[in-house]
Amino acid sequence: MLENAQTHNQTTPEDEANLDAIATDATNAINQLPTATQTQLTGTKELLRQLQRIIEAEDNLSPQDKAQALEQVKILAEAGKNPQAPQKQEQAQTAIRILRGMIAELPNAHDFLEESTRILPQLAEIFGIK
Repeated sequence: MLENAQTHNQTTPEDEANLDAIATDATNAINQLPTATQTQLTGTKELLRQLQRIIEAEDNLSPQDKAQALEQVKILAEAGKNPQAPQKQEQAQTAIRILRGMIAELPNAHDFLEESTRILPQLAEIFGIK
């Protein structure tokens, strides 16, 4: 599933369309989160936006890896609507674990690695995840 981006130098229009659709879904989910003044979860929306931007900009992630990472951002955004609900916390924990696993498997994705190691602990704290 997670593969070296160098083996995917050629992307198909279908890959690009799929990635664009997933990115749009993630953006829409993030935009539905309450603003910082409406909730005690200050910064959730901005953290997810930052994570989305770094995933989309990372050249060392294949389109498939970007799509998988953006799906996790979407899950986190949807969980952020009710972060104290046990089911949402479980979904957030799974999404964060998947993203952490991607970091471990994709050491050449330097920007993704650096930003994710900064952002994911903050998101875990927001969701009450250890």
